[in-house]
Amino acid sequence: MGHIAKLFNDPATPPEVFDRAIRGFRQRYPHSRQMLTVLITAVRFHRRRGDYLPELHYGLDVLQLDPNNLYTLSTLGMAIPENVRSTDLDLEQRLAQAESYDRKVLAVAHSFQITPQGLSYGGNHFTAAQARALTDNLAGPAYASLGRIAWIRKQYAPAIAAYRQALAYETTATAKSQTWYNIAISEQAQGHTPQAQAALKTALGLAPPGSLLNAMVMRELQRVNAAASSGVPR
Repeated sequence: MGHIAKLFNDPATPPEVFDRAIRGFRQRYPHSRQMLTVLITAVRFHRRRGDYLPELHYGLDVLQLDPNNLYTLSTLGMAIPENVRSTDLDLEQRLAQAESYDRKVLAVAHSFQITPQGLSYGGNHFTAAQARALTDNLAGPAYASLGRIAWIRKQYAPAIAAYRQALAYETTATAKSQTWYNIAISEQAQGHTPQAQAALKTALGLAPPGSLLNAMVMRELQRVNAAASSGVPR
């Protein structure tokens, strides 16, 4: 495990070297008590790199050992809708899988009983501030993922509802801006141009100046405004 941790902490570690170390550990110690930790480390390694397929592979292995592992449920719930394509033969199967993960995460997050003394969960104690941050970090991405899933399914009203729920848990201006942008394109997909314009203006006010997100929101607002002026649907 120490060797794997060292590889994980070295940003220069090539993925094939890391994966070879994981395979070696699994072959040598198939019944190790550290197996779950090792596999979660592999999920984290590939999540950090944006390597979807190995992230999914290791994540499913984690859930075989611990079906309620919150980190992995949350991670895969986000990763799957971020990476599926409309041409995937198993698209609906993957979306349903991600949706089930998101709903498990939300069920846990909404069950937290946070007191002034904090929260005890999973053998750990969190201060009240840490517990609220944990709830935000779980619920916000889960609702955003449900919004993305509904969007892919072209269920725009449920997408907007999920995105609006995500806003309650997002703590950064960038995250809120991205979510308002997602609300806007969902509104515009339904032909709700005034609502899309309002959402985009809110997103623009929150997007960091000079950022890619700022440029993306501004470009979309210009397109929606031009379409509204011309009377031609986007």
